[in-house]
Amino acid sequence: TELSDEPFFFFFLDILAPYKLLKVEGFHGTLVVPNYGGGTANTEFDVLTGLYSMYINPSPTAFRHVRKPFPSVASVFRENGYQTPAIHPGHGWVYRRERVYPRLGFGEFLTEKRFDAPELKGGLIADRAAFAKLREVFETRPSPSFSYMVTIQNHTPFENRFERGARNFTQARPFLSPAETDILSNYFIGAADTARELKLFTDFLNGRPEPTLLVFYGDHLPSLGPAMRLYDELGFNKGLKKYETPFLFWRNDASKQFFNLEKAMDSCCVRRGDKLSAHYLGALTLELLGLDGGLLFFQYLNALRRTCPVLTIYGPPANARAAADYHTVLYNRLKSKTPLLTLPSPPVS
Repeated sequence: TELSDEPFFFFFLDILAPYKLLKVEGFHGTLVVPNYGGGTANTEFDVLTGLYSMYINPSPTAFRHVRKPFPSVASVFRENGYQTPAIHPGHGWVYRRERVYPRLGFGEFLTEKRFDAPELKGGLIADRAAFAKLREVFETRPSPSFSYMVTIQNHTPFENRFERGARNFTQARPFLSPAETDILSNYFIGAADTARELKLFTDFLNGRPEPTLLVFYGDHLPSLGPAMRLYDELGFNKGLKKYETPFLFWRNDASKQFFNLEKAMDSCCVRRGDKLSAHYLGALTLELLGLDGGLLFFQYLNALRRTCPVLTIYGPPANARAAADYHTVLYNRLKSKTPLLTLPSPPVS
């Protein structure tokens, strides 16, 4: 659930209106991520590898376990003849991405060094500049391409980040101080920028002849500094809510004549609004595109998703036996030099 959709907030304008249009056009649901308030790289690790980072020691980041070439969604695309550029408009050494991304199968990594006098907002490269770089990649790299981008503009801290004393909402009940209102308002300014740029990027994709599937997801809920108490006030301490972020699948006009997203999702047993653990998202993408054939591990993940869609340490698993089997598979895939030749069959739901 998007934080701005909480009934606690009343906005002068719907800050996520462009994103909500894409939800209608595409296919959306909720992702259960491994962290709350931070830990982008752990969510990346889960999505790209299919391994649940909280089953291993993810401190300081699960990327530290990627010390050699490691199979991932990116490497599957690369082995199928796709270009695999990655973009992050920050320093390449953060989370050791400049070392880890090539090991995961990315053939090119564009960091802030590859941005020529980019627009800044709040001291970081703006989403407008990041999406411009992504459009450049689409226009200059050969097809087919699996392009992957992490944005950075709306990174914490938010105090006076984009506007000093910002206020773009009213409260359902008096709770937040002026300083906390500023923090939330600045976060929402950044979220609105992302929603706008994402919609503009889909307009760009609709103007291109290549069939394209876009997958968008949130890495974690924001760290709000002194306003973190808001999460408790809104009941985020109950259940999994503090670990929930949105995901979206969207396809451009060029793909619609031969790719029915609704039917494809139905064949994958995913319904609108479903809740999935983050480590299933990459495998689901491969299944949608028919690229999981012969890939035993990703086929296993997609079968497990059908019976145990939310697998997390933050609550009892839907199927304890399936969770235990997956835990064994994870450690074997991560640590063993001789991976399992067969995988346990998920129980029939």
